[in-house]
Amino acid sequence: TDVRIVPDAMAQIVLAAMLLSMLMAPLLIHFAEPIVRKFTANDWLARAAQVTQIAATTMARQDHVIICGYGRSGQNLARLLDAEEIPFIAMDGDPQRVREAAADGSSVVYGDASRREALLSAGLTKARAVAITFANTPVALKIIHHVHQQRPELPVIVRTVDDSEIDQLLE
Repeated sequence: TDVRIVPDAMAQIVLAAMLLSMLMAPLLIHFAEPIVRKFTANDWLARAAQVTQIAATTMARQDHVIICGYGRSGQNLARLLDAEEIPFIAMDGDPQRVREAAADGSSVVYGDASRREALLSAGLTKARAVAITFANTPVALKIIHHVHQQRPELPVIVRTVDDSEIDQLLE
């Protein structure tokens, strides 16, 4: 019996795809490490460029506040610190927000504050305080962990939505 589940034209395409994938598999396995290294190197280069830019912005700063997050709360805190003539550096992961702030001349840099190297390049060793202005407890806990590893005495101010996670943050 001749059961034609797939039309002849489609069968030829499926057969060709199977043949190509069988031919490509050994090559992909052989070259997997260089391919992965290429993609991770680009990620590493992007992070290195990010850290360098943050460090260049904060090099001369001392006794400043590191603001993690430049949303509404971060911007309000930055205005308050500016009015009190307290130096600060704000880090945010939204490139558009950073570009807008840079156009205004603010001390805002693109960076992931939950990364230890980003905090260090923001001058964590010379800072007077760290303020986490977004309400994301897992990320805030990472930042607090990095801060306490480097500077256990440094005050950390954390924004929360409500009091439900205060005990966890205070720990």
